[in-house]
Amino acid sequence: MSTRGLIGDLRDRLSSFRTRLRLFFVLIVIVPMVAVTFIVFRLIADSENGQADARVAARQEAVIGLYYDARGAADRLAARLGRDPQLARALRTDDRAAIQRIARARLTTTDARRIVLAHDATTLADVGDPDASFPATRSLVADGTPVADLQVSVETAAAYTRLVARGTRMETIVRRGARTIASTIPNATRATLPQHTGEVTIDGHGYRAASFTAPGFRGERLQVSVLEPTAATDDDIRDGRLVAGLVLFGFFLLALVSAIVVSRSLNRQIEDFLGAARRLGAGDFSAEVDTRGRDQFAQLGEEFNKMSRQLEGRLEELGQERLRMELSLRRIGETFASSLDRDGLLEIVVRTAVDAVDAQGGQALMQTRRGGERLPV
Repeated sequence: MSTRGLIGDLRDRLSSFRTRLRLFFVLIVIVPMVAVTFIVFRLIADSENGQADARVAARQEAVIGLYYDARGAADRLAARLGRDPQLARALRTDDRAAIQRIARARLTTTDARRIVLAHDATTLADVGDPDASFPATRSLVADGTPVADLQVSVETAAAYTRLVARGTRMETIVRRGARTIASTIPNATRATLPQHTGEVTIDGHGYRAASFTAPGFRGERLQVSVLEPTAATDDDIRDGRLVAGLVLFGFFLLALVSAIVVSRSLNRQIEDFLGAARRLGAGDFSAEVDTRGRDQFAQLGEEFNKMSRQLEGRLEELGQERLRMELSLRRIGETFASSLDRDGLLEIVVRTAVDAVDAQGGQALMQTRRGGERLPV
């Protein structure tokens, strides 16, 4: 390859370095930063959702504790009513009017919200708030024979939901079968609530819900659901992502500034190489690159300067060889012009020999044969 071809190839390689540097920055900085951002945002969302689920589960335990408190109070009241002598006489005589009258009287003199007495699927008395919930059940026995099942509730569903809201700051829905008997959320009658945990949308708002079941009056089942708005979790996720985004953006700016500083430094060195290569291609073999440090660019600059000096020396040698060739051709021409004069030819031969060996001077001697004849040597 010619000198100009080598210089052109070097210039092309140095020019393409900028493109490779940009590609390197994209692959090493931008792509990993995008991947890390996606992973961090996903982890933040999973973490906040997990914390929200744990929070709802923890508060559900508190709600269940309030249920057991209400049922425990109802059980203590049921034990007292079961020892009532007037109620016992009315049950022995099966006086349903008296049973009904006594139940109503005890409803006003105790904390009971609803009292139900039944025997063999027959309701003997049912007084109080029909939405009272979480009853305690006692089996009443007279002379060793069951006479009635007593169910007593001291808590209404509405009062229970208000108590839950004050204690846990959670929304609460109590259902008996498919009917909503109490709710702290308006328009929640048609909402489909999960059996255990899940998410539900009520009146356009999202909630994270957890439910449990409890026994009700006369074999009915109650479903108690506690709900937390997902908007709070969404706000936490947004705030966490904002903080993470700011941190990642700071790292990205730091990487970008560092890349720009390094790129400009490398570009200056590349421009020095390109400028020297252009001068070298134009014939200025004295062009050299300033080498600083001990990195690969400095080593490349030293090799470039060494190549430049070698090219300059080679061109000087070629110039000297060309000059010698011109002198030799001129002397040959002079020989022919001198009509093959022996002395002139001898002089041309000596000069050619001196130039060929790069000597300072030369001399031709004559040898004499035995007959006195001189021969040139």
